[in-house]
Amino acid sequence: MEYLLGKEMRPDKVKKGLIGNCEKEVASFELNSQRFREIRLVNAEVCPICKYKKFESFVKVRGLTWVVCLNCTHHFALKYPDAENLKLFYEQNSKDGKLEPYRIEDDDTLKYRLENVDKPKYESITKIKGRASSWLDIGAGLGNMLHLAKNDGWDVCGLELSQFQADYAKEKYNIDLIQKDVIPFYNEDATKTFDVITAMGYLDLIEDPIHSLSIIRKMIKKDGLLVVSTPNANSFSAKLLQLWPESTIRLCTPVDRSLFTEKSLTYALREAGFEPFKCWYFGLDYFDFYLHLSIKNTGFKNSEAGKILLESFNEFQAVIDKNKLSDGMIIYSRANA
Repeated sequence: MEYLLGKEMRPDKVKKGLIGNCEKEVASFELNSQRFREIRLVNAEVCPICKYKKFESFVKVRGLTWVVCLNCTHHFALKYPDAENLKLFYEQNSKDGKLEPYRIEDDDTLKYRLENVDKPKYESITKIKGRASSWLDIGAGLGNMLHLAKNDGWDVCGLELSQFQADYAKEKYNIDLIQKDVIPFYNEDATKTFDVITAMGYLDLIEDPIHSLSIIRKMIKKDGLLVVSTPNANSFSAKLLQLWPESTIRLCTPVDRSLFTEKSLTYALREAGFEPFKCWYFGLDYFDFYLHLSIKNTGFKNSEAGKILLESFNEFQAVIDKNKLSDGMIIYSRANA
């Protein structure tokens, strides 16, 4: 496995809205967790990745228990609603598929994210797969990745369930996202194939990652590239989560199902017919530290200590990234013959 470590970031730019509203975010997550606990939850009997039946406690976040598999190291929610009750939860508690808080970043923040978050990811992919051809983005969000690809001549297609994000992609980029998950999309036309498939922040939200990856395997061309990103369970942010679960707002939200490790994610990819060859670690762990302290002490954000931590973010974060303890990881894979 080839490793890329670190990427510079400006949390005061990319997470400006979160800095200003972190207390409101905590209140919203507490409310959503309470609502989540009130619906029918089903106990997990096996690990969703390797089907092992032995796991131990990882953390309890706002009344919801997370465990870690003793075989493949995968972390997952011990209880989760079935599809019908999950749909009901979203219908009752979301606006256009977006849970509270309904925070919309300003144009400057969105522009910064496009240039400094999405573009480096996009360029890391085109460096491997240089020639413009076909690109499918699963969980396309606001359509940023597809916007970059489309401008470079790629034939793009995106899947996104959220009405809010699909509307944004149409209005901002004139990209029509398909509001379907990958399995019904494949079942509609099994002949579709793509040169590049990306799934950023998707696998940690779905019930059966290996089944979905197996479907994706059928849609990727012989020399195609799959790029997936998930939060990292072996991260400094995850250690902070265990220490201060009541103030977490970035990991183990009520609707999250999984928290992968590199081991459990590569296991899932190989089981589905892919061979991982590159992993890029980078994250916002020290920003997470900053958020926890800001939530615990309302004066921290405007203190000298808070300003130093935020202004020196990249120096602090580089230590974490160097040791592969980043809260984000991107894995690049090729389809097995």
